[in-house]
Amino acid sequence: MPEHTSAKSRGARVPLVLAAGSKFGKYKPEIERDVRKVEIVRDRKMQKILRLWKTIQYDSAGNDEHGDAYNQGVANGYRLGFVHMIEIMAKRIGHGAAEVGSFALMLPEIKEAELEGVSAPRSPYMGHKFGERAGLFLSALINSSRDSEHVICLVHMDFLIDYLGCGNRKKLTVIGDVGKALGCHMSDGEIIVEGNAKNVAATFMCGGKILVKGNVGDNLGYYMCDGEVVVEGDADYQVASDMEGGKITVKGNHSSSNCAGMTGGEVHFEGEEDPSIAEGDFGVVSNDMDDTWHVDSGPIKIYHKGKLIVDK
Repeated sequence: MPEHTSAKSRGARVPLVLAAGSKFGKYKPEIERDVRKVEIVRDRKMQKILRLWKTIQYDSAGNDEHGDAYNQGVANGYRLGFVHMIEIMAKRIGHGAAEVGSFALMLPEIKEAELEGVSAPRSPYMGHKFGERAGLFLSALINSSRDSEHVICLVHMDFLIDYLGCGNRKKLTVIGDVGKALGCHMSDGEIIVEGNAKNVAATFMCGGKILVKGNVGDNLGYYMCDGEVVVEGDADYQVASDMEGGKITVKGNHSSSNCAGMTGGEVHFEGEEDPSIAEGDFGVVSNDMDDTWHVDSGPIKIYHKGKLIVDK
């Protein structure tokens, strides 16, 4: 079990790491949403994590969120490789869920220090795409941790963490909202988000389970090939675009142009609105160069409120 750590913020006690094995209801009331700065006791393990953070150089893979499949695959492959590199380096620290939770709470302070130059940046990448770099770094810390379950609190931040759970293999509970590409390239484990998620959640996901208790942005499950995603709130447009396998359930409302280019998998729409299925595009994959490829479709099953409306 992860140990408990706490920090002080102007006299108020703020939980850093909450018992991963306990039920959410037991610790939800403890969250202080108005906290911005926390004072962390920097023991040897935390000092090593902070030193690793300052040492790494991350060159963003560019603005590829809505680029063609090839370029997105290359960019996300770069990010996954970055996570694996940090995992190898972080394993020597011997950290656990407590240190991961502490680092997450320190992120606003770290960002402010980088922007102000207080931390004496060692490379031009310091401060660049902070949310993306932080999400990938946290993903690596979680995967390389000695603990199998983690809880991190993000409600104290005024910015979003992108690519959280990239290549995930553990059980992660997130308290608060997350940015884009939640669980990209996730291969195992479970991610529970007690909040909302932005665009392209579960992109290139190949295993495990994601539960978002709030809403999600557009392109949920883009090129997802396996695993399961459940969204208890609403989903923006293009759910299951180019999906190859796995299962997606949207319990709330949904927008238009869903399942375009879908070649396999199962999608459940439980909202009142018509799913607006782009059925004519099944088995057709396109890119930004106006090239198209017709591929062999696997089993495609789409449901609306429990009724099977597409069976191919």
